[in-house]
Amino acid sequence: MHGSKLLKVLLMTVGCLLPAGMAKADLLGFYTFNGNVNDTSGNGNNGTINGSVSFTDSGPFGGSALTLDGTSKANYVTVPINTAIELTANETFGAWLLVPTSAPTSSIRGAISSDDGDFDPTLDVDTRNGGFQYSAFVGGNVVGNGTANTGVWTFVAVSYSGGANGHYIFQVGSNQITGTTNFDGGGVENITYIGINPNFDFEFQGGIADAFFYNTALSASQLANIGSTGPSAILPGVPEPSMSWLLGGTLLLLIAIRRKITRQAQSL
Repeated sequence: MHGSKLLKVLLMTVGCLLPAGMAKADLLGFYTFNGNVNDTSGNGNNGTINGSVSFTDSGPFGGSALTLDGTSKANYVTVPINTAIELTANETFGAWLLVPTSAPTSSIRGAISSDDGDFDPTLDVDTRNGGFQYSAFVGGNVVGNGTANTGVWTFVAVSYSGGANGHYIFQVGSNQITGTTNFDGGGVENITYIGINPNFDFEFQGGIADAFFYNTALSASQLANIGSTGPSAILPGVPEPSMSWLLGGTLLLLIAIRRKITRQAQSL
């Protein structure tokens, strides 16, 4: 088979083998906070800075991060992404969070939220039970997932499926808990807040890095893959871990064929 035809066949084969999690359309927004709040997913959902925020080059995996001092509810970021559960039955969002050792041990401090006052989709740091704990809002309930260690970057994410009466997967670090949701159908529509819960409590104090939003409910293995691999697993998609060998091998084969075709063309 001629090289160019073989290349086309391989590309078609790869397209058929890619898992659903690889679809770029599923990723709504990805924010690396490299000195700005632009969306690096290619979807153009750039954020807006409200008040005063800072950026640091000391984020996880050698990247950047958004930093907030927790002193005012006027300092936060908004992104034009809808996480109100009544308009999107399936969704996933998360980030790497850093709680400083000097953070106050009082109140709830929202990290990502579309809450309108009824415990709508939110990730936060909760200190009501003493100490620091990452938690997620799942309707009328708040679920916690262990102690939030201070001074270290931690992967925190939540996946919702099935709408108001569906299910959730909440991940902190490598730990996951699952359960059912009972959302009331409300929530702030068409905008999501980063660094604060828009309706109560206080601004987040600490760092937020590599915030991401999907319009699909990622599976437990997909969330675990992001948490263990890092932000590189977010773009261009989130393949299941079992597919990694196939994708890597196929890409190497495509590169080799491309080089062979180039050499053949140069020898003509």
